[in-house]
Amino acid sequence: MLEILQNIGIFALDSLKTTGMILLMIMGPGMLFALIMNSVSTRLKSELWNLLGRKLYLAAFGWLGVSVHELGHAVMCLLFGHKINKLQLFAPDQKSGTLGAVNHSFNPRNPYQVVGNFFIALGPVILGVAVIWAAAHFLLPHGIASLDISVKWSDFRSLDSFLRLAASSWGAAKDMLDDLFTKAVWSQWQTWVFTYILICVGSGISLSWSDISGGIEGFLAFFVLLFIAVLIAAYLDSIPTQQIKALSRAIANVYPFMLFALALNAMLAVSVFLLNTLKESIKS
Repeated sequence: MLEILQNIGIFALDSLKTTGMILLMIMGPGMLFALIMNSVSTRLKSELWNLLGRKLYLAAFGWLGVSVHELGHAVMCLLFGHKINKLQLFAPDQKSGTLGAVNHSFNPRNPYQVVGNFFIALGPVILGVAVIWAAAHFLLPHGIASLDISVKWSDFRSLDSFLRLAASSWGAAKDMLDDLFTKAVWSQWQTWVFTYILICVGSGISLSWSDISGGIEGFLAFFVLLFIAVLIAAYLDSIPTQQIKALSRAIANVYPFMLFALALNAMLAVSVFLLNTLKESIKS
């Protein structure tokens, strides 16, 4: 009896490790990016707010950034079967401080809809990056490079392996940045339109605490469901390793553009911070 319990414990622990590894391969770097992007975007919006003032910022940039932010929530609501009770893409309210809102409801007994809360929370990041990608693809002279980054289980087994994956992603992102920062590129109006979209959308990617707290329940539900699926697959000895690798490889090819967007957002935040510093020094 004791031996049976030990075997069950080992089996469950191995399945738990496999679940964690799958999450790392498919979502780990993307979630890390989302956290960093959220921090940088929040700082960019704060600096723009200080530089231009609330009204001018919202009139010049906020209208598009807030609309994309709320639309990101709304799109994920539709994809995961949530009912949208109220949608305000851009409705600044001086009293409450809100700029837009998506009020939605779901069936708490439906696992798919519960998991959807996680993706609804990340909707502004997902759609925001997609909009920046589309703008870069259609407006920048060199477009977006075709990438082919290989992801293996071993990339997440040690820090050195993970850093090599990060280095290959950054190398591809740096190539895109090098293409962007040339004199010929900035002589074209399309580059300036892209920059405007980047400022608008980049400053609107930031997630509120209500966004984050709403996604925690969904993430936990997603983890539990994935763990159950891994338990069943492991018991049947049919874990789809090749399909998981193919999915993670496809997702990994988005990482360089994520870094590209993050780097541009960070440079914008620093630039606006320096303008604010200059503005304060002139005042004093």
